[in-house]
Amino acid sequence: LLALEGLGVYWEADAELLSEAALSRAELCTRMHSAIPRGDRPLPHYALLPLSLTARLQLNPRPELDAPHPFTTPKLSLSITLHHLGLGLSRRQYCGAMALVESLDRMRVAALYRHHRPILPTRAGHAALLWRYAYMCQLDSIRRVRRNWSWTHMKTHRATCRAYMAAYKTTLTSPPGNNRDKLEEFERQLDLFNLSLMRRQAKVEVEREGRLKKKQQQEAPPNRGWFGGWMSWGTKPTAPQGDAENQPTTVTQLAEQLSAEEKAELYAAIGHSEGALPPSLPLTYHDLRVNFLLSSLTFCLTNDAEDDLPSGAAQTLLRAEVAALRMNTAVRSAAAAVRFECSLGSFIIDGVGCDAGDDGGKKPGEVLPYRLVDSLEVNSTTDLVEFLYERNPLPDAPSDLQPSDELPSADILMSTGSRPDGGDTAAPRAPCDERIILRARPLQLVYHATTCVRVMTVLAPPRTLSLQQCV
Repeated sequence: LLALEGLGVYWEADAELLSEAALSRAELCTRMHSAIPRGDRPLPHYALLPLSLTARLQLNPRPELDAPHPFTTPKLSLSITLHHLGLGLSRRQYCGAMALVESLDRMRVAALYRHHRPILPTRAGHAALLWRYAYMCQLDSIRRVRRNWSWTHMKTHRATCRAYMAAYKTTLTSPPGNNRDKLEEFERQLDLFNLSLMRRQAKVEVEREGRLKKKQQQEAPPNRGWFGGWMSWGTKPTAPQGDAENQPTTVTQLAEQLSAEEKAELYAAIGHSEGALPPSLPLTYHDLRVNFLLSSLTFCLTNDAEDDLPSGAAQTLLRAEVAALRMNTAVRSAAAAVRFECSLGSFIIDGVGCDAGDDGGKKPGEVLPYRLVDSLEVNSTTDLVEFLYERNPLPDAPSDLQPSDELPSADILMSTGSRPDGGDTAAPRAPCDERIILRARPLQLVYHATTCVRVMTVLAPPRTLSLQQCV
């Protein structure tokens, strides 16, 4: 049994950095202790709400000893339950994430010109050095572009790559340590991408040359002299000692000498079927079960950057909720069967709320969310989406696989009909070899212009953002 309680991640965009404050150890502990939300203290801006997870693993090494009936408990049963998974994103958190991406991009660019940067305590009074640093950076960029697109550089680069690939092939086919110095010299000149590409190509060529050499050795006649051939006339050629492991066994020779009809008669006499699994377990026994349940999954998009909002308050613009996500897997190894079930209870999305006024008996000023996506015809006994995939189902499987007319839904039924048991009429006949069932109930979608405009405003990148490439 494994239990996880209260694991959460919060992102405070305007938090004070305690590392920059001159605080003693006692004051630092007090400040960190006071930042923990409890009681009447305001909750932090969570990116991942505190979750609760429970996992239960059950092992049964001897299922034949189950009481009161054998083979009733799986050999391995795993059950995972995640009660609630909540994700959140606010405008300030989004701007902070974009600032982090911009900082990483600036660090990537600055690393290219770090060898030109002067070491200065402050920028004041060193304008000449800073202007020279900027000039060298631009000149370095121009030189790099001209060098990369020159024919001489391309030719030298390709020659270096080929030489490295040849040296690495020699390392693969000879004892290690012969070309170590040469490889280290090439590795200082090439980047990681070219090193990985040349190594992969060298391995492919070594494997291909090995297969060709082995094929030529098998097809070439034995090398015999005139006297040896005259003495060995009338004798059968013997296989080389290196191919002892490739010599046919008694079972292989017997299988080659029997015809198809003789094989069928022999298999019918001993009750054997080609490709059949060993009957150590009952065909109806599930030796592996894995169950996963996610009670609810929510995502909230909020705007906490409005000027008219109180301090620490945020307006919810979008809230999506997925309820009762289940995934169950069962395996029957004796019949090479797998059953996978997945279901989704409901899916709801609420947009920006509007003032209820006096309509519908609501209180004036009460803000109601606008339902953008709603699951219709879903209750406690029905799910929004049901999916089933089963391979080699049981012969006594339920036959009610036709589309249901009780609720307005879209049903898809697929099955294949090749016989896995080779057409053995003595075995119980299954309804099909593979079965796929997909049932979906109606989902209502509503376009709300106010919600779309405000969501685009929150997810708009800051005006001061400057990215050369996505990192």
